[in-house]
Amino acid sequence: MSRNSSLNLLKQIDLSLIFVPVLVFVAGVYSVLSYPPDWWVNLVYDDGYYYLGIARSLVADGRSWFLPPFVTNGYQPLWQVVLWASASVFGISDISLVLQVLCLTMLFVVLFCVMSRIRYGFLAPAVVVTVNSAFDEVALRGLETCMLPLFALGYFSSRDWRLKGVFASLLFLTRLDALALVAAADFVNTVADRRVAVRHYLILVPVVAAYAALNLFFFQTPVPVSGLMKSVGNVPGENLRIVVTFLPKLTYVVLIVAALALVAAANGLWPKLRYRREIASMVLVHVIVGLYYGVMSGWPLWGWYFWPSMLLAYYVLLELMHVVEAACQARGSLFQPRLLVPLLAAVALVGVKPAGVLVKTAQIAIGPRSGASAEETYGSVNVQLAEEFKRQGLPADTYFAMGDRSGSFGFFLGNGYRFFQTEGLVGPMAYYLAMRTDRGADFLETQPIRFFITDRAHYLEEGDTIGVMEPIQALSSRIGPYLLCFSKSAIVWQRTYGGSLPQQRYVFDFPAHVACPATMQADFLAMRSKARAVRSFSLNF
Repeated sequence: MSRNSSLNLLKQIDLSLIFVPVLVFVAGVYSVLSYPPDWWVNLVYDDGYYYLGIARSLVADGRSWFLPPFVTNGYQPLWQVVLWASASVFGISDISLVLQVLCLTMLFVVLFCVMSRIRYGFLAPAVVVTVNSAFDEVALRGLETCMLPLFALGYFSSRDWRLKGVFASLLFLTRLDALALVAAADFVNTVADRRVAVRHYLILVPVVAAYAALNLFFFQTPVPVSGLMKSVGNVPGENLRIVVTFLPKLTYVVLIVAALALVAAANGLWPKLRYRREIASMVLVHVIVGLYYGVMSGWPLWGWYFWPSMLLAYYVLLELMHVVEAACQARGSLFQPRLLVPLLAAVALVGVKPAGVLVKTAQIAIGPRSGASAEETYGSVNVQLAEEFKRQGLPADTYFAMGDRSGSFGFFLGNGYRFFQTEGLVGPMAYYLAMRTDRGADFLETQPIRFFITDRAHYLEEGDTIGVMEPIQALSSRIGPYLLCFSKSAIVWQRTYGGSLPQQRYVFDFPAHVACPATMQADFLAMRSKARAVRSFSLNF
């Protein structure tokens, strides 16, 4: 095989990988069209259902609420606008909205892959990091971060300041913390070029100012209320340990570096790091994002927060692809042992995570056909509970309240009911202000709530009384969380699920809540005074 033939084969193999994300997409769509929602509900991450519910409300009611009665800005703006526009065209039924978010997610994944091929010559790195169990919540689960890789490539590739300003603005509107990428890349370029280039801020700054002004006018806060809620009661510095949550994601980058070193050493090729600026920028973004959330937020980081790790992995994979290309040129064939053996080893190192996503997607697509039953997760229980309430024919204005894990429940419940999210992620500014002064329970008392839904590994219990701490996700929150108590006779529905880590779902008759015993209240306050104690007790992790 000639050198040119080997290079052409390498390019053809690279191009053929575009079918991998397409297969994941087809399997997801097939599942939604073929099976009941409790089977495929987790194709969209629970927080993604908040976006879908708000998009439905914007179309149906002209109001920015997840469900009535409170308007909210608890979302990242661009993804919400994209879903609103799509829902306006393609409809707001449950199935339609889920199919729309799957289609839009895959659209941005494919555009990222295509732009990678056009800009850098390879799409394999884009495929590997998107269809990857380390980063699937970034790219495949219906959240705003699916747009970030495309816009990041646009920003890194732009030479004209106007285009750079447009991509910087798109990054900001996709996720406010993506300003870290803009700042990091500008710092790296300033150091490397020994000159300051800031003209793109002439576009970015007005966009940031306009976003803040519109939010202040409509929602009384310049930033999303969801971010504010995560800072309630936080002791700055007490949550810095979350920085280490990046380490498991970075182990995948280490595997890529090992594969790179293996191929390079076997072929006497040492990379010159073509993408050293991008790699340096993404390392700096890790530091900025980790420190920001570690200091300013009291909450843990979720899977989609690891978009910096995904982009770092992407650029290191690009370096690997160029080393493989150089080795192919040097050896004259892909099938020379000194190239083929280390190349297969490299594929084994970097391919294990994408293989996991493909297997899981296939299981969802074929599972019911093989006689399997739906895995009981909080998502599937949410769907079943929502369907149970609708079967009961409750009045249209029945008021529900639920905290953690409530996105899919509220979405499948539908706009015919009222709903309050007790974490405040899609709540009003008034609830944040109440929580900040430790009056969250008082705010709840003003609402005509009929059913209060909880999902925990453990509850406080004393005699016939069950104590529910709310909200529970904060790792550092000395004020804000409160305790609600119910007698066991107030339970109107319950389910234990979760296998080896059992979870207890309760539906309480909220008007029947009782005063908490003094000893239980003391236990709660003692737990709240310790970092991580409330969350660790409630969720068993």
